[in-house]
Amino acid sequence: MSEVINFSDLKRNKLRKIVKRPDSASPIEIYNPNPEQQEDIVKLLTNNYNSETKEVSLTEKEVLEVLIPMLTNIVIDTKDKEAMNEIIEDPSDILLEIQGELIDIVKSIIKRFMKIIESLSELPEEDVNKLLNINTEKESNK
Repeated sequence: MSEVINFSDLKRNKLRKIVKRPDSASPIEIYNPNPEQQEDIVKLLTNNYNSETKEVSLTEKEVLEVLIPMLTNIVIDTKDKEAMNEIIEDPSDILLEIQGELIDIVKSIIKRFMKIIESLSELPEEDVNKLLNINTEKESNK
């Protein structure tokens, strides 16, 4: 007989991963984004997406400046662009691990977003506008 699994046990954990640092007792925590953070990430990507070139015009530094404080317990303690670039260009193994995990999070969000877009593309434009709460008169008056 199989074990009973409670639906309430399937709630996503806030904590996604712990990265231990050999030189410190304080581990780095990477969090799963909540729905609001997922929406913020989608907005960040779509606001910087060029539909003609099909490219996102964000630098790695810009993405990390948003995602690291949002999804980890790391505080970005410098605003010096040169110092940030130096760290990004020559990252530690721990930062590489964190970047990999953040990339996986973004990929997962993009996949879900693309599935929604595919579903919406099958609907009539009027229905899509209603779903997305787009006021077509407002858009045409701009």
